[in-house]
Amino acid sequence: ALEYLLQCLELRKSLPDKMELAIAFLNLGATYARIPNSEKTTHYNEQAIPILEQTGALLPLWMSQLGLGNAYSGLKQDAKARDAWEAAIATIEELRWRSIGAGQMPSQHEDMICPYAGIVDLLNGQGKPAEALTYAERARTRALLDILQNGKIDIARSMSPAEREREKNF
Repeated sequence: ALEYLLQCLELRKSLPDKMELAIAFLNLGATYARIPNSEKTTHYNEQAIPILEQTGALLPLWMSQLGLGNAYSGLKQDAKARDAWEAAIATIEELRWRSIGAGQMPSQHEDMICPYAGIVDLLNGQGKPAEALTYAERARTRALLDILQNGKIDIARSMSPAEREREKNF
């Protein structure tokens, strides 16, 4: 698989569409992530991120930032891991704000909790439970907001007739 991805990378380097190149870097980073403590994971994600930032492609950007944070964590580079996860959270928040106008978050929003979890684990490992709790609460709040904004929950079914009437009047 790696040989094929490396061949694809070489091909995509010659294409004018830099997004294709960024996706090749992202795919290589994700593949190398399956090899414990691989520094190549950081290398390829670091190559993808500036291109993705330039193109404004937020979905692959946060995934690359998450991959970079996970790779740094595996390499025991905690400060860099936290920075990458913080960047992923900022990108996710930007994506959320942009999607409010579009009406919904992308379908893989469940995975967007991962950078929060990485920081929570890191902070707990550093003996900072209060700070870890702050991130855990942020993640929980975000998940609840996503469910409320994007879920297909019929609240009216659980309301009494009087509550439905009062809601209608609002």
